[in-house]
Amino acid sequence: MLGGVAYIAATLAPSGHILHLSPGDTLLIGQRAEATTTLAASLYEVVSHMPGKRMLSGDIAQDLWEKWVMIAAGAAMTRVMRGPIGAILHTQDGRALITQAMDECAAVARLSGHALRPAAVHTMHGTLLDEASPWAASMMRDIDQQAPRLEADHIVGDLIRRAQRFGVDVPLMRAAYAHLQVYEARQHQAQGPVRPL
Repeated sequence: MLGGVAYIAATLAPSGHILHLSPGDTLLIGQRAEATTTLAASLYEVVSHMPGKRMLSGDIAQDLWEKWVMIAAGAAMTRVMRGPIGAILHTQDGRALITQAMDECAAVARLSGHALRPAAVHTMHGTLLDEASPWAASMMRDIDQQAPRLEADHIVGDLIRRAQRFGVDVPLMRAAYAHLQVYEARQHQAQGPVRPL
């Protein structure tokens, strides 16, 4: 199996159509084992001719961790604060809270053997500490559209469980996860019990 990281702003419209919210996108592809090196290069050759930025990664596991840290911190903040990054940064404690969320997530990555590289930190700060930024995680848009399910457990919950294994407290992420769990529970109640097939 290959690894892949996509940076693309998209959302599902009420009509069912996928809306592309930004002019470009980035796709990184890489092998997760030596046996798939040729396969990764072959797939890269195919996608490199498509529009957008395409890269063959030399360390896809690191790339995956770096995206996870940014998405987890950004999703937690934009969802709990119910607004995009720029709006959060214009509040009294917004910058401090976003910085804390990034630090909590980055600590888990570091303890897992994937400390963020300087370029990844620069990119994350450029996205999550830009006062003019309209950026919000797709999870926020999903909640605004009352989606029945979220990626909360995969993005925030899994990171918290890893932090617990290292004995690291991530209080901001735990608060955000509780918020997301309340939303999901209320959605399940509104839908009623699921009948077995």
